[in-house]
Amino acid sequence: MIIFDLWRQIRKRLRAKRKWFGLALWAIVFAIGSWGYSSLMNEEQAARMVMQHINTPSVDPKEEDWMAALRKQQGPVDVTLRRLYVCGEETIQLGSKQPSQIMALYEQNPGWEGVLVDENTFVFKERIEDLSPRCKEAAYIGVDRDGNLTLFDGPPQEDHAVRTFFQLNIEHLESSLPKEMVRQLQEGIRISDLAEYNSVLSTFSSFAAEQTEKVMKPSL
Repeated sequence: MIIFDLWRQIRKRLRAKRKWFGLALWAIVFAIGSWGYSSLMNEEQAARMVMQHINTPSVDPKEEDWMAALRKQQGPVDVTLRRLYVCGEETIQLGSKQPSQIMALYEQNPGWEGVLVDENTFVFKERIEDLSPRCKEAAYIGVDRDGNLTLFDGPPQEDHAVRTFFQLNIEHLESSLPKEMVRQLQEGIRISDLAEYNSVLSTFSSFAAEQTEKVMKPSL
């Protein structure tokens, strides 16, 4: 991990320099653009923008669909909560609930999405920008037999692939990185938090042969 950590620190410093340069450039562009925009804006345009905002629906059409269907329900529905993580997912049974109770849950958790699967089943989806507890315990990123950068449940040697991110240019990778870092990738890089997950993907995206992603299983 020492080689990989050193590589990650170098990439961070390079990104930081590019970031500050980019921010300065965008600040100049924004200042010029703001001055030009304010000078061109007139009362008629402003009024048109206000009316457009007023006429924009505040409720997503998909929300209206399941809400309308739920109001037609005559009895209780089995409710499930699916927590969708960046890596992995969890399913929690919330039990049988009346439509009014489901609506109350939604109002208490506005970030949730709802799906009325059928007259007996309702599913809430919650998207979480983190790794699932299972991922934090057992996730590895490594290379599968076909040379794809892959997320594994356990070490790659156990061959429990969960998600294929993209095909790697192995020749370019082996000629560009230290041998120890290549060996780490082949043996599997342990992932225990979101920062490590993003860092590994960012590092090896430079060696992608194709920008494709395939989910093997729903979760860890």
